[in-house]
Parts: sequence; structure tokens; C-alpha cells
Amino acid sequence: METPTIDDTATRFSDPTWEVKINSVTNPKAVLANVSLSFGENVSSGTFSINEDPDTGTFPSYDDSVEIFVNGRRVIKGKIKGITSQITQSGLRKTFTVLTNITTLQEKVVDVKNKDFNETGTLEKDRFNAQQILNEILGYIPVGTPALDPGEIHLTDMTLLDAARTVVNRLGNFKLFWNQDTDLLELYEFGKGGDASRQFEKGVNILDLSITENRQNKVDKVTIIGPNIEERIRKIVVTTVEPDEDGVRRITFTINDLRPRNIVVEGSQRAQPTYEEQGQIQVLPEDMGIPALQSGPLQGFSRWPIFPLAEKIGNRRDDIGFRHPLKTLIIAPSTFSQITSQPQIIDKETVKVIVGQAPRIYFTSSISAFVDNKKVGIPGLGQTALEVLTQIAWFRGAIRVTYTRSGDCPQVSVGSGTVERTITDSQYQIIKDNIDLQGFDNEQEVLDLMQERADAEFKRLNRPNIGGTIAVFGDETVDLKNTLVVANQNLDIVRVVHNFDRGFITTVTVTNEIFFKAILRNRESDRSAARVRLQQRANANFKIGFDEVEVDQEKVTQKEEDFQKRLVNAGLIYSALQD
Repeated sequence: METPTIDDTATRFSDPTWEVKINSVTNPKAVLANVSLSFGENVSSGTFSINEDPDTGTFPSYDDSVEIFVNGRRVIKGKIKGITSQITQSGLRKTFTVLTNITTLQEKVVDVKNKDFNETGTLEKDRFNAQQILNEILGYIPVGTPALDPGEIHLTDMTLLDAARTVVNRLGNFKLFWNQDTDLLELYEFGKGGDASRQFEKGVNILDLSITENRQNKVDKVTIIGPNIEERIRKIVVTTVEPDEDGVRRITFTINDLRPRNIVVEGSQRAQPTYEEQGQIQVLPEDMGIPALQSGPLQGFSRWPIFPLAEKIGNRRDDIGFRHPLKTLIIAPSTFSQITSQPQIIDKETVKVIVGQAPRIYFTSSISAFVDNKKVGIPGLGQTALEVLTQIAWFRGAIRVTYTRSGDCPQVSVGSGTVERTITDSQYQIIKDNIDLQGFDNEQEVLDLMQERADAEFKRLNRPNIGGTIAVFGDETVDLKNTLVVANQNLDIVRVVHNFDRGFITTVTVTNEIFFKAILRNRESDRSAARVRLQQRANANFKIGFDEVEVDQEKVTQKEEDFQKRLVNAGLIYSALQD
């Protein structure tokens, strides 16, 4: 709406009427000096005086409720927060400063249970948006609050007003506004046109105008730069063996990459198999189909296979004796698990890693055969399938390394020209961790947010800054949340001052500035897990089993005696063969 043409001789400007109510009662002695209306922490205030001796007069007290009316319209409501006694050549008086009830939000601090929100590692379902956070700290959702995620918020030891401002500053072009009718906080978004649009005119109601259009800082190109991309790498390494400082041969490998760190070394390993034998059955190598030796001191005897590198079983020399067949054999799966290692940083792109102990993959060998029942003392005719473990050994498993490397810094640009600005912001962290099926990769999301930030910053910086002050004949209807048309542009009113020193003059401060503050709003949640997650594998065991059978113990004993006779006849002592 346009401000109507005003008669500057009207008494409502040259001699305005005001009313100061203290605790709902009009005080006829109160002389109004000024009223200043501002957003948020710039608390709106009013000043009036009572021209009486500060020592003997009758005056209101601190925290008395005050309402100030100008030409019948209430312009401010609050409480007395400041009192100044004055004795000057111009007279005796006390001056009172009234602040709106937004000061109630400066009297309390944030409850300790509501001091931290959206910390690193918070799952998406547990994040709080601005509406939820303000509801937690204020007990209500201020009108105009968007449901945006303000990111990680820490409000320790803050007053309620400072806490609300901290949250709002993360949302964009919003300011705190105190509604004097409801005594509740609201949010007002600059650049949206306001509740009403005013227009002042030269030669009609403008007394003084000072509006500056500044193109010095007009920017043609804006580039948003994030920190180095963090990428999690996993690969099988080629190792070498070389002596350390003490001459001990060690397994080593080298990582050549950009700032390798968070190094985890794993080896492919399989634990020793576990087994159970059928202790009631004894078999000789010849029972399992192993042919007899044709020469040497053991001529005529069968010998179990020899594996020099075997562990526990299979490495005994000239083993020709009895063994028990298997009842069960359990072989665990091979998996990658962490092994001890010692990284040595050579330079920012090279790390040498010394492996503590070689990873082992255990394996087995066995002989299977159908054995005549009568040979091993199993009742009945026919044959029984038996399996004898002949070797437990291991070979070195593969070694893999998982580490974090630094990639290039992501960049997003808007515009082109000679005047450039860059904004480097560590909040735009890209993490790539695709080493397993449950990987994490936020690259596209962060690039989208960087683009949003670049567009908004370009919009803000690619236009001239317009702002200044306009003084007009007093107009008590001018208020915050209004815009003012200047040079065909809607400028937001950020401050209103009604002054009554010499008549009634209203001064407004206007701006087209965008108070934009973009942040990384989402998906902080899974980063910590993404940095350390390792592949999950099934932990199933491989197990074979054999039916347990009954044996004729007399036949077993007879077989042992026959074998001993064969040894004696051959001039051998069985125990000597085990050395």
C-alpha cells in the first residue's frame, strides 16, 4: 500500500499524542522520547522520562509493565529494564528504558538435556529439524519456522534467545521477530515481500533520504570448494621379505597414494581344523590300500605318507603303525581378519608397512578306502568306508590393506567473468567407502548441496547492495515485517525509530541484503560407520562325519599282536621308528 499524502501541519505530526501506561494505568507525567523497533537480539526498546526530582518524585520501578501508544496505536509493550537519574541545567528527571518481553528469553539457559543436536554419527531417523529443536528449547514452534535441518548444533550454556538465534542463523535468510500481541517468538524471512509494502514520496512525506547502491563488491563468478575427498581403498598387496634392523626377516609392502592413513592390514586366515577319531578302530597303511615297500629296512611294510612341512600330523619319519579313522572333521572357512602391523611413514605419499606374523590358512590331507570289516574287527561281512587324516599343514594367506586416501577437492562454480570469489568450506566433506556391500558414498548429495550454496551465494553477491535510511513525518503505522519500495525495488525494513524530540519523526533503515548461511544439512549420520566398516562374511563351518560302528575287541587285540610279531620278525623296534 502507498502512504497517503500527508498534511505536514497536522498536529498528529507537529504535536503527536502519546500515552504511557504503567501496570495498565496511564501516567500523565510521562514524556515520550523515542521508540526503536528491531529484529531478534537487537531488542526493541522505548524511552520516556518523568520530569521530577529523582530523590523526591514518584516513579515506576524496575520490571513494571509498560505499554506505549502513539496517536492511539500501541507501538511497544514490555517492562522497565533501565532507569537513569538526571540532574542537568535543563531540569530534573528520571529516564526509563522499556524493553520488549523478548528479554524473558535472556533470563533462562537451555536445559542441559537439550544442549546438543544432530551430532556426528546421528542416524537419519534420530535427527532434529529446526521446528523440533526450537520446540525442545522454547516449548513451542515459532510461527514461520521452516522444517529444515540446521546441521550439528551445540547450545551449552546459551540463553534461550541465543540458542534460538544460533538455530535460525543456520537456516538462511531468517530473522527472529518478537510478536508483542502474543508475547511469542516468530521467524521472518527477508526477501519475501513482508506483510505489507510501503511507499514514501519526495515532496510529500520524506524529510531526509540516504540510500546507497554499492557495486564495488558485485561478483561475476562464485566457486564453492570442499575439503579433499576421503576415499576408502581396499586391495590385495604384493609383499616382499627383507631383514629388519635386527636382521630378522620380515614381510613388508609399500602403499603409494595421496596421504594414506587409517591403515588396517588383514590376512586371509583359517584356523586349525578340529577333528575326532574313532578310537575303537585301528587301521594300518596297508588296510587303506597303501602298497608295501619293495626295498629298504621297511621292506614288506606299508608306510603312511610323509609331509615334511606338516604340523602335528604327517611329518613323522617312517610311520608304519596304527592310526584311528576319522569320526568328524570340522574345517572353518577362510576369512580376512586383522593382523598386527607397523606402518612407517616415508613421506606424505608413501607408507611402508611391516607385517607382524604371516597369516595362515590351515588345510588337511586324508586317505579314504573301503576296508574289509574282518581286518579291523567290525562284525559282519562286507566293507566299511573309512578315512584317515594324513596331514595338517598351512600355507601363507593373502594380505590385503584397507586405508583412507585423499582425493581432489570438489568444486562447484556459478557464473563467469573477471570478478571472482571462492568459498572454502570444510562442511562439504565427500566420503567414498564402497569396500563392501553396505558401502557409503555421499558424493552426489554433497555436490547438490554445494550447488545449492553456490546458487544462493551468487544470487547474493551478483547484485549491488542497496541500503540506507529514510526519515519521514512521523508515522506510527510503519512497522517491522514491512517492505519499502525504493527505485522500483522492495527493500526490507530492518529497523524503525520513532523520535519525539522535535515533533514526531520516523526513521527507517532498509536493505536488500540476503542474510544467507547455507550448511550441510543432512546425512551426517553414517560417516563414522562408513570409515571403519569391514566386510561381513558368513561364519559357517564345513563339517564331515562318519557313522560310529561297533568292533570286536578280540579281533582288534589279535591284529595288534600280529603286527608286533611282524616287527620282531623284521628285526625292528616300533618305537625307534618314531625318532
